[in-house]
Amino acid sequence: MKTEMLGDVLFPGLDITVWQVVVFDDNLIVDAEVCGPPGRCPQCERPATRVRSRYWRRMAGLPVGRRAMILRLRVLRFFCDQRQCRRRTFVEQVAALAEPRHRCSAELRSAMRAVAVEFGGRPGRRLCTKLRLHGRRTVLLKQLTAPAVPARAPRVLGIDVRILRGRTSGA
Repeated sequence: MKTEMLGDVLFPGLDITVWQVVVFDDNLIVDAEVCGPPGRCPQCERPATRVRSRYWRRMAGLPVGRRAMILRLRVLRFFCDQRQCRRRTFVEQVAALAEPRHRCSAELRSAMRAVAVEFGGRPGRRLCTKLRLHGRRTVLLKQLTAPAVPARAPRVLGIDVRILRGRTSGA
């Protein structure tokens, strides 16, 4: 039997080190830090060399057991030293964990999207409360977005009137 580290169980395949786990009011608070290579600038794609600051990014994750998980991830803000690049600073991102400026993990968003598709607003909120998911009614309804229209979508669709009238022969 293989022994797993807590970070490997909670965040499989990610370079995240778990520092502390605290149980507080039916919540599991996980303090962690990204331990991978330094990030790249999103505009010029150059690797970072200087750290500007550090801060705690707080997001919700999938519940563990009967406790809602709150992840406090310590991230770095880097300088972009390229003179041609318009971006001066940027924050390291863990793309598999969460999207930029989102307050919940990708797995939690997909679970809330499934609840929103099946149940909708208020019934979905009640189910999220029982499952310990951080989903309010409006958050669930925002998960129901229309799919993106492809660039080469047809602009006008024609209807053959002969087929509607039941005649399939030429006239």
